Amino acid sequence: MLVIRKEQMRVLNEYARNNFEKRAVDYVAREHPEQFAEMAESYTRTLVRFGIGKASKYDIHAEDDILRFIGLMVTIDPGFDDLDEMAWAREILDEEAFDGSEKMELIYEQMGDKP
Repeated sequence: MLVIRKEQMRVLNEYARNNFEKRAVDYVAREHPEQFAEMAESYTRTLVRFGIGKASKYDIHAEDDILRFIGLMVTIDPGFDDLDEMAWAREILDEEAFDGSEKMELIYEQMGDKP
């Protein structure tokens, strides 16, 4: 039987997190090149980390949904969910009846599929 110790699990989780952060930075560079060009890569990585935490607060955990959430942060504002003009999006994000994918789908539908 294979046994994974806590330290091994920590290392695996850290590797997975770093790998996802890299993919998220690549996503910003690919999907939002103008905004990426204005930000240093280190700032983008910080924004990605912040976005992962914020998305989790709204029960958004699937990779594609987190990337879409980060896309909103990049194109609108890192604090888009606190802006008065985005109060409608905050209501969707706060709605416990929706899962993360439903939340992101509804927001993007309201925006015409463009952040």
